[in-house]
Amino acid sequence: MYDNYSDEGGALYITGTSSSTFEQGKISYNQASDGAGVAIDQGALYLTNAAVYCNTAVTDGGGIFMETSGSVTLTNVGLYKNASATGVTHAVGVYVGTSTTLYMYNSVVQEALNAYALYGAGSGTLSYNNV
Repeated sequence: MYDNYSDEGGALYITGTSSSTFEQGKISYNQASDGAGVAIDQGALYLTNAAVYCNTAVTDGGGIFMETSGSVTLTNVGLYKNASATGVTHAVGVYVGTSTTLYMYNSVVQEALNAYALYGAGSGTLSYNNV
């Protein structure tokens, strides 16, 4: 998923009871107001053996943005060089909103440009990661 633009979820937007699995791919050079790479408003995303990089959000979640509910499971994922154009203090790697859950295993978050790599108001389980 490369070089897309949207208000939310530049490359991928998940809502309602949807559940999506993304394996062995790249999400890069996308733009959005929130969630330049991926935006989730309810639903679930399972991301495995993937890279999320060089995505730019205007406000929150350069790489992945979870709004009011939902979950993301990241396994063997690299998130790097994601950015927020306005330089706000919320995450440019993964933004975990209220009532959302992040499961992150054996993943790397690096080179968070101009904001926190991870930001959470929800909950999460993180194991064997490098941030």
